[in-house]
Amino acid sequence: MFYPDRASEAPLTDAQLRALAGTAGQELTYTCVPPGSGTRVGIDRDEDGYLDRDELDAGSDPTNPASVPQDIDGDGVINSLDCAPNDPTTYPGAPQLCDGIDNTCSGVVPPDELDLDGDGYVACTGWNDVTGTHPSILGGGDCDDTRPTIHPGAVETCNGIDDNCNGQVDEGVAVPAATPYMLVGKQGTTVYMAWNPVANATGYDVVRGLLSTLHSSGGNFTTSTIACVQDDTSQSQFTICDTPPAGDGSWYLARPNNCGGKGTYDSLAASQVAPRDSQIAASAAACP
Repeated sequence: MFYPDRASEAPLTDAQLRALAGTAGQELTYTCVPPGSGTRVGIDRDEDGYLDRDELDAGSDPTNPASVPQDIDGDGVINSLDCAPNDPTTYPGAPQLCDGIDNTCSGVVPPDELDLDGDGYVACTGWNDVTGTHPSILGGGDCDDTRPTIHPGAVETCNGIDDNCNGQVDEGVAVPAATPYMLVGKQGTTVYMAWNPVANATGYDVVRGLLSTLHSSGGNFTTSTIACVQDDTSQSQFTICDTPPAGDGSWYLARPNNCGGKGTYDSLAASQVAPRDSQIAASAAACP
């Protein structure tokens, strides 16, 4: 092997060296030395540990062991070979940090240190903007840097995804707090029940009962509930197919649900005398 006098250049085999010598103007003269005689002085003639061409590049004297290349940041790599001579964390062979900097002098910042989806977070962990040049990045640990709604601190929603990157899915989602306001409509011969969508709801349960039973029981929803007509439907309306007995009528109640749990059938109005949820839950016809 033939070794260069620059640390950044790779050694050459005899064949590689002869191939270079075949180019006009690059003729070579071989100097033969006994095998095993050690490193030639032409590589580091003053034997100060720095190769001659590196010393010339750095402005030091390759013939004077007291004259050595400078390493301003003290990272062990001389200035001429260091892509960031004033940064001790950045040099060839350095460990890559999560700081938005090419610490290894490879010429490329790793993609996990770039905010690819623009949500303010990068994928690497332990983010530290030491240079202060990335004010838009709030931190690391983005578990999906292709979707701006997913990042540490994001609001968890019922979508089967770990939105806040804490290793859990759909956790801590608040149960829908409102109650749907229900309306009956008719289109042609079709009668339908509809209600306003409730924030944070992913589904709705709808129960039905007879007004006569509700009245005769003194408002007891356990005895008057006769059917779960919609079980966690994602729709906000359905066609009414049930016909009450002659002279009677039906009542309907809906409650919103999500991955956090079941909402309430209660009207949430001060005029409501007693809670409905426990009574409806005690009915054999209640929605699951």
